[in-house]
Amino acid sequence: MLSEADAIARLCTACGLCCNGVLFADVELQAGDDVAALEKLGLPVKRLKTKTKMPQPCAAFDGCLCRHYEQRPGHCQKFECLQLIKVNRGETTTGSALTHIQQARR
Repeated sequence: MLSEADAIARLCTACGLCCNGVLFADVELQAGDDVAALEKLGLPVKRLKTKTKMPQPCAAFDGCLCRHYEQRPGHCQKFECLQLIKVNRGETTTGSALTHIQQARR
C-alpha cells in the first residue's frame, strides 16, 4: 500500500477537480488564511459581509498542479476527495482510484 504522501502525489497530480471549478464554486477562506499574501500572489479574493472567498477555478491551478502549493488556503490543505480517502483506508487501489479520476475528467 502507498504511503499517504505517495497517494496524494499520485492521485492529486492526476486530477485537479477540486481546483478547476467542477466540484466547488469557491473556497471559503478561514481565520488563519493570509488574505493579503494570497492577493499578493495574484489570487482573486471576494470579501463579503460575513465571508471571504476565492472563486474557482483557482487562479493558481496550472494543469493538475498548484503554483502556490505551500501558501494555499486551509480548506485546500485539508480537503481529501473520496478517492483519496478510500486509497488511504485501503478500501480501493491507487489504480482503481486513478481510473475513476480519468472517467470523471472526461
